Amino acid sequence: MKFIFLSDTHFGGKNLSGYQLQPRYVENGEQLFAALARLAAKENIDFIIHGGDLTENSTADEITYASKLAARHLPIPMYLTLGNHDVMTSNCDELWLKYGKRFFPQNTLDTTLYFENIRIDILSLYLGREKRHWEREKGQFPHLADEHWTRLRSGTQNLPRIIVLHYHARPAMPQDTGLEKPIIIPENNFSAAADEIIDEFKPVMLLGGHCHLNLFDMLGNTAAFTASAFCEAPFECKIIELANDKFIVKTVPLGNDAGFDYLYYSEKAYIQNRPEKRNFEINFERIKI
Repeated sequence: MKFIFLSDTHFGGKNLSGYQLQPRYVENGEQLFAALARLAAKENIDFIIHGGDLTENSTADEITYASKLAARHLPIPMYLTLGNHDVMTSNCDELWLKYGKRFFPQNTLDTTLYFENIRIDILSLYLGREKRHWEREKGQFPHLADEHWTRLRSGTQNLPRIIVLHYHARPAMPQDTGLEKPIIIPENNFSAAADEIIDEFKPVMLLGGHCHLNLFDMLGNTAAFTASAFCEAPFECKIIELANDKFIVKTVPLGNDAGFDYLYYSEKAYIQNRPEKRNFEINFERIKI
């Protein structure tokens, strides 16, 4: 099994506005997904998991655009966990299941995939205090609702697991960024929620996005890591391959195949992180760098 993990495409936004750590190119979706398709074909990828913020405002038009873009370029499935920008409309659940149903094959905004030797849970968190919808003026409250815990505790429990969320488990620390203080601190003390997940389910991997950086932490025997924003230079994704009893993880930039010129801020190269935190192997019981 081999799949691609990417995050934060923000389709529907503008190149020159919105949150970004490197210059973003959200208006170049056609070229970016075409490059992604070429990589998937070259690497014999089975499926893609998107870590959230597929769209900028979660409107019907944006969801339709993203769905048509995936249908046009990707002959393999792409599964999605909703990010904060994907739940900005009050009826976001309805819109996604109507216009973006290709990303949710089980007709629910959470997806559980079973393979011979791995289970993958892809969960769309709640962003409001009691609902999925994110009201920007009220802040973010990422958390697992009862339905998420029920899903995680249901079904086969004896397989190694991957759990995919939009949020990151830990901040970016000075030893990785070279900055004076930690940055991108998880909202609503989401680190504690991540620890609960790890303590109970002991996943091999906990995948996230949101922060627009490549982060990597070993939390017990769980490799918790994120993908940087796919819409930002140098347009990176991760190839994750299951080979016998280990996963091989490679971070791949697509800038050279994007088909357009782009800017890159070398003073923010810490976003890509150190080589040993970009490419590594994960055994089911331990990590090898």
